[in-house]
Amino acid sequence: AKRVDVDGVPAEVAEVEEEAAVAVGNATALVSSGSCVLVTSTGKEDGAAEQEGPNGRPDATQWERSVEVFCDWAMKSNVGRAPDPACDAILDAALARKVEMEAAENPQEVLIAALAEGLDTRASVVRRKETRICNMVADALHAQTGADMAIINGGFIRGDTTYEAGSVFTAGQLLNELPFPKSVCVVRMRGEEVQAALEQHLSALPAAAGKFPHVSKNVSVRFDSSLKPLSRIVAFSLDGSPVRPRQLIDVAITVFMARGGDGCDAYLKGTLVPSRPERVAHVVRSYLRGCAASGVEVRVSCGNRMIDVDGE
Repeated sequence: AKRVDVDGVPAEVAEVEEEAAVAVGNATALVSSGSCVLVTSTGKEDGAAEQEGPNGRPDATQWERSVEVFCDWAMKSNVGRAPDPACDAILDAALARKVEMEAAENPQEVLIAALAEGLDTRASVVRRKETRICNMVADALHAQTGADMAIINGGFIRGDTTYEAGSVFTAGQLLNELPFPKSVCVVRMRGEEVQAALEQHLSALPAAAGKFPHVSKNVSVRFDSSLKPLSRIVAFSLDGSPVRPRQLIDVAITVFMARGGDGCDAYLKGTLVPSRPERVAHVVRSYLRGCAASGVEVRVSCGNRMIDVDGE
């Protein structure tokens, strides 16, 4: 395991090559091959009042340590190898569960009866500029997790198509747009760390890249794509106010990004906030179901969140 220190909070990150036991205090967790284990502070002790430490974060002594296991996988060649009965049994069981879960889904379920505006999910668009479909996903993550803001990378949207205004949007179409079974998580970061992460998201411009960021409606980022990478953001506000460098912000992101995916390792400086893991597509579906049940029209703003000032 690699031991790191995040502003006074001890953490261990380990890639598990085979089944292993990870001990935290008096508790032991059994994890399997291909898992990434993060041992860090995840919750305040019962009855403890949250106090800020000298580094601007909540005092680390208030937090209990626990285990977070993010499952991962890797493709390995098995050409010329005889089937392993034990592996076949695991695969058959997994496929059976997949069939059972898909049978419980209703791809024809109407989530939006009539789109207020058209949606464009083409890779050439979502990987280069702000779009309504990505903004809708970010808004859903923000609303459903209770985080201060949300960020979703454009590469997470995979439908590569367009939907006309007035058309129906179904659960099946949503799952086609968000096929990855990745969960959403919440990371507590300083304002300067969130801005550093956004700079990393924007670093590939003008080239299209899967890490291009889309943010929730309470966030505004003004950047100049003509400037040097990692120095492009000229203004960053949250809820209408400029973000302060040491301001603590809970950010809803995917587990992939929380682990430093797409080169956005600024997220590794954050601290995981206790939350219930749930697949991103299911979080968005719950959000849209709630809007439909309460009669709220899903009308997503676009053009006022990620603003490129190059040429202004």
